[in-house]
Parts: sequence; C-alpha cells; structure tokens
Amino acid sequence: MEHWYKYATLRLCPDKIRGEFVNIGLIIISPKGEIDVRLGANLSKARALDDCLTDEHLNSLVTTIPLFASSAQNLEDKLKMINMSCTDIVRCSAFGQFGINSEKEYGRKIGSLLELLVNPVKTKKAVKVQRISTKMRNLFDGKNLLGGKDDINNHLVVPNFPIDSKNLFKADFALKNGAMHVTQTIDLNTSDTNQKHAQAALDALTLDKARDVFGETTQRYVVFSASAAKSREMEPHIELLNEHATGIYNMESRDDMSSYFELIESAAYADGCI
Repeated sequence: MEHWYKYATLRLCPDKIRGEFVNIGLIIISPKGEIDVRLGANLSKARALDDCLTDEHLNSLVTTIPLFASSAQNLEDKLKMINMSCTDIVRCSAFGQFGINSEKEYGRKIGSLLELLVNPVKTKKAVKVQRISTKMRNLFDGKNLLGGKDDINNHLVVPNFPIDSKNLFKADFALKNGAMHVTQTIDLNTSDTNQKHAQAALDALTLDKARDVFGETTQRYVVFSASAAKSREMEPHIELLNEHATGIYNMESRDDMSSYFELIESAAYADGCI
C-alpha cells in the first residue's frame, strides 16, 4: 500500500528587487498531516546571496513555518497557511507529491529529493589525460635515454631541441649520433580536426627545416596517437606527415613503438657511448 506525501521546495530570496533565489530545503506533509522541514546539507549558495545569513538564522526562519501551520485542521488549510507564512525571504514552491510503499523508505526518498532539488551539483573531476609528449618523455626516461638541454653530444634524447639559431623551430625530441634523429609528436585523438591539421602542417615544416639545417642524412620521425577509428578519420593528416618523415609510428600500436625504439636505441648505442 502506497503512502502519499505532499512536498514543496523552500527557496531563499533575500533581495526582492534583485529577485535572485536559491533552493535551501524541502517542506513535507505526511498522510497524517505532520509537517517535516529539511534543509540542504550545504547552504553556501544561500550565504552567497546574503553573507549576513548564518545557518542558525536560516534554521530559525524555516522552523517557524510548521509552527504556524500546525493548528490547521485539514490538508487544504495547512497548504494555505504554509504559503501565507512564506512571504518574507523564504518562499515556497508549488506542492507536488510522492508515494512510498513503506515508511522505512521515507528517509531515502527525502535524501534523493534533496540531492535532486537542493544540494549543490557535484561536479565530476575531469580525468587528466597525459599528453603524448609527456608519455614519450617517460618512455625515454625508463630506457635511460632521456637527457637535458646540454646532452645532445652525449648520445641522449633531448626534448624541445632548437633547430635554427632563432629558435623558431624546435624538435619535440632530438638525438645526435653521427646523423641527427628528430622526432615530432602529435595526438590525433581529437574532435578538432582544423587545429590538428594546423599542427600537422607545422610538424611537417619542422621536419623539413631539420633536414635543411642538419643535412640530408637527418632521420625524421613522427610518433602520433590515434585509435583505429581516428586513424581512418585523420588519414589526410597522417599522409601529410608521412610525406615529410622517414618513419611514422602510432603510439597505440605495440609493433610500431617497438620498431621506433629499436631505431632510437640503435642510434644511441651505436658507438657504445651509453
């Protein structure tokens, strides 16, 4: 057998001229006519409208409502008296109703209504996605290949290595051992195709600049990240990069990355300097 309750949202409106309001709680009338007032767990939004309001002040405002309406003999009169008592800074929404099969469900139902109508929305923390350049740094570091800015002659991989004297072009990663080995990285798992097209064009230009500065023996690699679906969607970008690189590798392919690191490790260890 269902038990039907009447309920309304209590709203705070400290300034009638501005007309700003915030939901602060619920008022519930049981099938027996008992009045229950529940405030939200966090009233910071209410205090944002009026910093003079304290939790104690808000509690005192809402506790007078059931006292005022308790003398009413029937439901209709209770609703009228509640609405009459909510004429100051606390207002009352139109009444709705909900049904529960057992009084044991009451607390859980009120909790869900408070979450839905009153309590601040809990924002989900965005999952922090590691940049492809950071992943590459970690991979080089794990293989003891990562160096600092002055380690280009030590057969180590140097991040953000300047290609030209004016620092207009920088390789994401560079390794020198006889020939220069330059790597550009790009994450193609994105919905912004225009932005990635511009980055792909810049990476292609950077690879060409590296060949012009360091000579025809310069090895030019691209490491990109793209799912199977994105690889198909971003095929024009991948083809553009492939035209300017001596090797292109998908970070999401184990075989590709194995081949890439074989080349880098062979270059780094070629004369036994590491």
